[in-house]
Amino acid sequence: TSTTSTTSTTSTTSTTTSPSSACAALPSHNPRNIPAALVIVIIGVILVFAFDPSIVSTLSLGPSTPSIVVPTSAEWKTGILRAGLPQLPLTMLNSVISVTHLANQWFPDRYIRPGSIAASVGLMNLIGCWFGAFPSCHGAGGLAAQVRFGARWGTAPVLLGLLKISIALLFGSSLIGIFQAFSTSILGSMLVFSGIELASVAKGQRGERGCCVMLLVAAIGLSTKNIAIGVLIGLVCTYMLAIWDLLLDKATKAVKDWRTGGTKKGNTQGTNDP
Repeated sequence: TSTTSTTSTTSTTSTTTSPSSACAALPSHNPRNIPAALVIVIIGVILVFAFDPSIVSTLSLGPSTPSIVVPTSAEWKTGILRAGLPQLPLTMLNSVISVTHLANQWFPDRYIRPGSIAASVGLMNLIGCWFGAFPSCHGAGGLAAQVRFGARWGTAPVLLGLLKISIALLFGSSLIGIFQAFSTSILGSMLVFSGIELASVAKGQRGERGCCVMLLVAAIGLSTKNIAIGVLIGLVCTYMLAIWDLLLDKATKAVKDWRTGGTKKGNTQGTNDP
């Protein structure tokens, strides 16, 4: 539904805009009513069966019976100290702050609060962990991928969720064979496009300072393979530049006031001089 509305809007406005502006709009708005990501996934599944027909025999109808997973005290300790706390900075940055910033930048008419995103991530994990689910989050990359492939409204993730639930109820855990045999090249190509969409947000940086801090964070994050270190150094640089601007502004104002006061004093003495 969202793709259709977007396509109709694009086709209507393209008649009154220049060819260059119309071409510039193509990367973020699909001019054709074709769900590209869905087509790619279907092709990938067909290739799985084509290269390994024996996977068909591993499929079985019916959902898998869920089981309750109760962590032991040792697992609680390991999960908190070795997984939860180290993951917390990345989760806050990628799953809350980045998602909120991107969503409000792409859809300014639909304001999203960071608190609602954080509560959603927390509820997903608090409910899913008792059934053996993997840690889940929204993620800026997932949002960029959905926007890149045409999603513009909340109906897109709702339909995606309903489709996943339907497939899970139909085949259960027997789908693992398909997932394991799915082409990583296809997944990689889709990640390239979502990465381009995510990286395009950097074009909002203006001036030498913004670009330098952005490149510094990227370089440190890539070299250390730790995003938290890059973000921490980026925050330190940003606040140091802000403090420098504040001090420079106060110093400039003080010098200006001193010069203005000296000029006024000199004029007063000149007026009172007989």
